[in-house]
Amino acid sequence: EGIFRDMAGMPSVAQWLARWNGEAVGAASMGIRDRIAQLFGTAVLPHARRRGVQSALIETRLAVAREQGCDIAVVTTNPGSQSHQNMQRAGFELLYARAVWLREP
Repeated sequence: EGIFRDMAGMPSVAQWLARWNGEAVGAASMGIRDRIAQLFGTAVLPHARRRGVQSALIETRLAVAREQGCDIAVVTTNPGSQSHQNMQRAGFELLYARAVWLREP
């Protein structure tokens, strides 16, 4: 949570707010560096899901990335998640899988 707040406050990061019938139902961020767009911090309220909100946030950010001259866009998702599926539908391809380790203290 703290890292997203820190990243969102950086000058090279843009943020979007999605509204449905005037209500804020989703948000997303994107940072650009060296012609690489990193999409992150996407969230959609549960009652607004399955209405194309996340897809609209993805497409909007990709359009801005193209306008800014980006050659590549990257994003991190949990494997098999709805976000993962949305990114695949948007044309993203899996670059690599990352192992997440857990140990009881």
